[in-house]
Amino acid sequence: QGLEIQMAATAAQAVKLASGGDVDLMIGALADQGYDGLALCRSLAELIRPPRSLLITQRGTASDFESGIYAGATKVIARPCGYSQLVARIVDLL
Repeated sequence: QGLEIQMAATAAQAVKLASGGDVDLMIGALADQGYDGLALCRSLAELIRPPRSLLITQRGTASDFESGIYAGATKVIARPCGYSQLVARIVDLL
């Protein structure tokens, strides 16, 4: 697809990457080991040039979707999602 991908092991690393301004899209989980996806979205929203963000939730409840959007995520999708659906969402956000 011609995309450059960078990975961050922690939310702090993700925010540091994004603060450089060269990140167009961040993809993260609502909740995962080592970070809180909602806190990550809030931190990204505080940046001067925040990247768009795609938050993935395991449960897919209305509450998860609302929490993600209110925290600043551009889009929220539920797992499991197929590869083609994920790529389509990424292309849509870029």
